[in-house]
Amino acid sequence: MTTLDGALLSPLRLVTIVASNDAVDAEAFFEFSRRVGTSAWWRDSAPEYHLGSVDAVAELMGPAILANVTDHDVYQYVTNALAMNGGPERDGNTLYLLYLPSTIVVVSAGVANTECAKFGAYHFAYGTRGDNLAVVQRCVESFPIENMTISASHEIFEAATDPNGKGYALPRIARREPWTESIWNAFELTGHAELGDLCESTFFESAGGVYQRVWSNAAARGGGDPCVPALAERFYDTDFDQDWYAIHAGESISIPVRGWTAGGAIDPWPVKVRVQGSPPVFTADFLGVDGTLADYEQGNIVVNASTEAVSGAIAVLEIVSRPPMPRPGERRLTDGGHINLVGVNVP
Repeated sequence: MTTLDGALLSPLRLVTIVASNDAVDAEAFFEFSRRVGTSAWWRDSAPEYHLGSVDAVAELMGPAILANVTDHDVYQYVTNALAMNGGPERDGNTLYLLYLPSTIVVVSAGVANTECAKFGAYHFAYGTRGDNLAVVQRCVESFPIENMTISASHEIFEAATDPNGKGYALPRIARREPWTESIWNAFELTGHAELGDLCESTFFESAGGVYQRVWSNAAARGGGDPCVPALAERFYDTDFDQDWYAIHAGESISIPVRGWTAGGAIDPWPVKVRVQGSPPVFTADFLGVDGTLADYEQGNIVVNASTEAVSGAIAVLEIVSRPPMPRPGERRLTDGGHINLVGVNVP
């Protein structure tokens, strides 16, 4: 992972904004922001990317949010909240972090992001000086504070390291023949995966909150768990012989997939496949012993292309490795799983 222009929000000023109809949770969100800069999460993750301090400079209560919001609504809401509270004004190094109340969802490209089907949070430029705005949606009602701080930390780190779309991120998907490039350039069919995206579903818990772990070039070079901060847990994932496989319309192919671990053997882990296709003319299933993989064990991903698949159609398959399901009521907010990608294309 490299940066194009080295843009950073460093030192980072953090302004946390909560709507008045979410006041019951406001103090938890404010306290989380206060602790970010002194957390073990920031201490272990930030230096590799030359990030400095984090200063929680303001905690603002905004008006009630009573209806779903678009990007424009979010932008205007934050602008109004700052005006009501007398700032803080943009200075080129500030992230404005907005938490949405329960039941409020973001409407993106005319589609409601119900139950966070597309995303849990995102960040974008706020003005022209480098400042960013991040919005966090409540995805689930179980452990709501922890799940929202996970999403918030994800956006805090990505806004700090990629504030202008030219920072630490992978390339965007190629407009033509994406199968000639790394499968990771086709992440979510768009590319531009940032440092938090590559470590989704794996978290770090410390005093003061639960955080999204982030990609580390240094850890990846070590050949084990590529995300930081390090966890005192064994790492497990999948591996493929190549990034892309050709498939013809109306046919099926079987893609071999292997399990591997670092830090010692673990029990077999469940594996599932999610298909992101453009257009949606592919299906895929994992075939393994009881739907699981183990270290050095091989399974197969069986992919089917419908007769409607045309030349140039692609699918990105997310291979999701999960630990055994937690017992009822058990908290599992550290290593929740790992994702690998493999692609198929119609020649």
